[in-house]
Amino acid sequence: MDASLAGFQSATDLAKQLITLATGSLALSITFTKDIIKTNVPVVTWPLKIAWVSWLASVCFGIWTMMALTGMIFKVTEAADASKPVTYAASVSIPALLQILTFLLGIALLILHGAKMLRLKTGSSQS
Repeated sequence: MDASLAGFQSATDLAKQLITLATGSLALSITFTKDIIKTNVPVVTWPLKIAWVSWLASVCFGIWTMMALTGMIFKVTEAADASKPVTYAASVSIPALLQILTFLLGIALLILHGAKMLRLKTGSSQS
C-alpha cells in the first residue's frame, strides 16, 4: 500500500510543479510584455495571448488532477487489497494529460512569439 501511495504523491508533485511553472511563465511573460509593446517594432501578440490562455488552462487542469488524485487515494485506502495493482483511472489520467499538453502548448507558443518578434526586429533593422 505504501508503494501505491508513493505513486500518488509523485503524481501530485508533478501536478504541483507544472502549476508552479505555468503560473511563473504566465507572470513573467505578462511582466515583460510592457517592455515589448514600448518598442517601435510591430508586435505580434496572438501567440502570446494563446500561450496565456493555455497556461491558465494548464493550471485549471492541474487543480482538477490533484482533486481526482485525492479521490483516488480515498478509494485505494478503502479497498486495501495489496494484491491488486493500483492504476490511475480516466478521472486522473485525462486531466493530467490535458495539463501536460496545455503547458507544452504554452511553451511552444512562447517560443513562436519570440521567433516572430526576432524576425520582425531583424527585418525592421535591415530596412
